[in-house]
Amino acid sequence: MLLASSNNHADTLARWAFGSVDAYVDRANGWLEDEGFAATRVVDATGLSGGNVGTASELARLAALVVADPALAGMLEGTSTSTPTDDRRVPDAIAHLEDDGIRALSRSYTDEAAISFVWTADIRSGETDRRMVGAMTGVDDYDTLDPAVLAAVEGMAAASAPIEVITGGAAYGTVASAWGDRANLVATSGRTDAAFGAAADDAVIEVEPFATAPAGRAVGSVGVRIGDREVTSALELDAPIEDPGLFWRLTHPAELIGAFLDGD
Repeated sequence: MLLASSNNHADTLARWAFGSVDAYVDRANGWLEDEGFAATRVVDATGLSGGNVGTASELARLAALVVADPALAGMLEGTSTSTPTDDRRVPDAIAHLEDDGIRALSRSYTDEAAISFVWTADIRSGETDRRMVGAMTGVDDYDTLDPAVLAAVEGMAAASAPIEVITGGAAYGTVASAWGDRANLVATSGRTDAAFGAAADDAVIEVEPFATAPAGRAVGSVGVRIGDREVTSALELDAPIEDPGLFWRLTHPAELIGAFLDGD
């Protein structure tokens, strides 16, 4: 596959590395099962048989493992240190949509899967560069494939754009004392995160028990879960909660006794 398209090389490599194509098939399917690929199975080394099955999502995951391996990624990018000279490097014979920032990893056609295309694209997310790995199968023609790939990359770029999850300086709650003092719970700093299609949950507020406190004191935190991640910020008072004074204490014995019994 790394040589663009060479079925005889695939069979030869399988026999060289595993002793036979059948032995390769057994090892490959065992590895796929061990790695949690539930839908992908192979019956030959070339991929031409209709018995080879899988899904686009698992194909993208497999490609992501290839890109994450420094040796294999170096071959794909033409930067492998095992290649002695530029003249020995294999040309990118499957280049497709490269003018749109798409790096083709694999492009093929079979009667069962029609056009299959695996690619990467570099996406800027705030100050972070991310690499998208995508795969599509069962596409009838390139007039359908190309806009679908570009739409997927554009959609991922939009989903990667940082969104404001917690707004610095915004009030996320209010505290009030029994004697009438009130203060807003203000986020001390803003937090952003890439959405990646996940909707942010409602903000969860945690406040530490306290009786009195000056303005600006941190008394808790606000957290927002977005997908499998959580972002947090400290919460501080925007006004003081002051001591009520002796007169209020004398005229509100029930509140004092109740607070004492509650441990406040």
